[in-house]
Amino acid sequence: KYTEQFIDLALKNEKYEVATEVLISTFNMINTLMGQRERALALIERIEPFVDQMKDSYYKGGLYLKKGGGYFNGKDFQKAIEYYSKAIDLYTDPDSIYKADAIYFKGQAHFEMSEFKDAIDNYKLASQYYENLGDKDYTFYTLASAIGIYSAIGFVEKAIEERGKLIEKKITLKYFNGLTFDYYNQSISYKKLDNKEKHLEYLFKSLHESKKYEDANGFSTVYASLSEYYAQTDLKKSKQYLDTAKAYLKNRNNSFSNQKYQMAEAYYLTEAGQEKKAIGIYERTLKEAVQANKSSLILDIHKELSKVYRSQN
Repeated sequence: KYTEQFIDLALKNEKYEVATEVLISTFNMINTLMGQRERALALIERIEPFVDQMKDSYYKGGLYLKKGGGYFNGKDFQKAIEYYSKAIDLYTDPDSIYKADAIYFKGQAHFEMSEFKDAIDNYKLASQYYENLGDKDYTFYTLASAIGIYSAIGFVEKAIEERGKLIEKKITLKYFNGLTFDYYNQSISYKKLDNKEKHLEYLFKSLHESKKYEDANGFSTVYASLSEYYAQTDLKKSKQYLDTAKAYLKNRNNSFSNQKYQMAEAYYLTEAGQEKKAIGIYERTLKEAVQANKSSLILDIHKELSKVYRSQN
């Protein structure tokens, strides 16, 4: 309870910004690491009556940014949006990086509520802030988040268009971080449109990019996808790519790459007439996907399982 005691002492001495500084610095530890969300929110409510007496917008906005985070973690996304909006309104120009964060977090809350247009608008606005601040990492991360929504809700052509712009912008700025998976995601979008030529083209672009940086996780994911691509037409080549993907997975603990490999292995086994083994892998991967709440992967597994069961009548 030392945090409470310090905050109470600061408030008693009318040191409201000092109290808020302590709150901001300890909130994530109490809310997230210690799992004491109610306690963290109660600390904010002790300080909240004194917000108008603070002069620095950093503290005013920061208080509500943390409050929004508390409600987000509690899955009360409507409340999270309310307090993220307050933070956005209270932050001023010197706080632009925190304002950008608040806008992005607000977008996440809208996404959780399936308010996809609002989520996209907030992600794009946050990206503009980050770009103006010279933060390339988050400029492209937030843009990619918006593009991911287009793809998830079925606007695949729009996702391809926007991701193409993102890729061009990265190349122009000589910023190559994440380009391996931008190419990979573009290949998946073309796969959804059944454009096999473009699907393969972007898989090889992804592979070429990952080789520049010896990205073992990138290698494994792309090789697994290449194995899937060739499974229906060239089982020998499919097996070669599958074995290569497995080799890059050794001593790696990347759930996405592991699950991608498992899906490719099951797909290969199905085409090779080993449906029983394939079903076992699909069911194991499904269990992992359910535990991790990966809805897209769950849907993909059910689709593939239905194909196997149909083939067995």
